[in-house]
Amino acid sequence: MQTYLINLDKDKERLAAADVQLKKLGVDYERFPAVYAKELPQAERDASVNYFRWWCCLGRKILLGEIGCALSHYRLYQKMIIDNIPYACILEDDIILKDNFKETVDKVDKWLNSSESQVVLLSNHTNEPEGKEGIGEIQNGLCTESYIITLPAAKALLKENFPIKVPCDYWARWVKHGAIKLYLAMPSVCTQNFDGFVSNMADSANIQSVKNMNFVLRFIHSAKRAIGISLDSLFCAMEK
Repeated sequence: MQTYLINLDKDKERLAAADVQLKKLGVDYERFPAVYAKELPQAERDASVNYFRWWCCLGRKILLGEIGCALSHYRLYQKMIIDNIPYACILEDDIILKDNFKETVDKVDKWLNSSESQVVLLSNHTNEPEGKEGIGEIQNGLCTESYIITLPAAKALLKENFPIKVPCDYWARWVKHGAIKLYLAMPSVCTQNFDGFVSNMADSANIQSVKNMNFVLRFIHSAKRAIGISLDSLFCAMEK
């Protein structure tokens, strides 16, 4: 299976750490350059984001790290389309791989139906208990550090979320919209290295927590969220 590792040019330590793990497990991979949103021209950033829909869905401004993350994955999806790659394993560089990673990927490779719009998560950011084993269909999940995606799913996600309306890991949204079928390979074979690296989403510290707002601000925030969610639902219905 074709495996891609998304990595910023400046993050050489992350690349080295991931490279050691992948080579140890005998996994051939291709480095894919991540998008550093801070260096993108403003015009290109603006063309890549639907700011109003983002506000409707999340009730706040989009972060540069969220733009960079989404564009990194979506540019890789575009590569899959151009090169007609039927499916691929996509990894981010802040990963910790378990010893059975390659074995699980090989199992998914044999199980996968590349003609269907499928995404198989290799990390468990869901409500599924870790005691399970196999590949099971799920309705929700978060994070994009390790997953396998088919070409039809890549095309569907580009259609659904480019320009960017929500974070690229809102898998439940696209399951609900019928754009993809979502699966989880269990037991999970990858986790994020939260301790070894500083997150590229560090600007999230600038987001004000709702619990820290006073009563008036919370009321205004709740009203805005109700309006935004209603508008998003209306737009989604019109897009079908």
